[in-house]
Amino acid sequence: MFKPIYSITPQITQLLIDIELTKQEIQNLPITPTVLASLRESARLQTLHYSTYIEGNRLTLDQVEEFIETGSTFPARKRDEKEILGYYAALEKIKAFSSIHKKLTEKDIQYIHALVMGGGKTNIKPTPYRDGQNAIYDNNTKKIDTFHLKQKI
Repeated sequence: MFKPIYSITPQITQLLIDIELTKQEIQNLPITPTVLASLRESARLQTLHYSTYIEGNRLTLDQVEEFIETGSTFPARKRDEKEILGYYAALEKIKAFSSIHKKLTEKDIQYIHALVMGGGKTNIKPTPYRDGQNAIYDNNTKKIDTFHLKQKI
């Protein structure tokens, strides 16, 4: 039987008490369903923006919010809008799967990928796996980002 050797010092005891007090303060915060829904939507919009931004999407966080909330479009950014719609549809499907505690299958994952690639279309079929390498492009120069290609994973 494992018997770790440790001692609880007064400093550790005080830190544990501080953690418990902070936990109680957070649990007692007045988080209403409206506030919780707002926090979830803010997190979803930030996820949409940053996840697509690292792939080269040029819409700002404010533009993503405006596009999703009002349907406003940005004529020079149609490809970026399509990417946002696809990613948003995929997030909605993942949310639906999680709400019914569905165990994901390989076909589900391919369907989610098809939603991302389909630009928001829902009448899509699961996509096969990619058979080639993808590249990361520099937003400014539009050239392949060779720095990241040289990095070892």
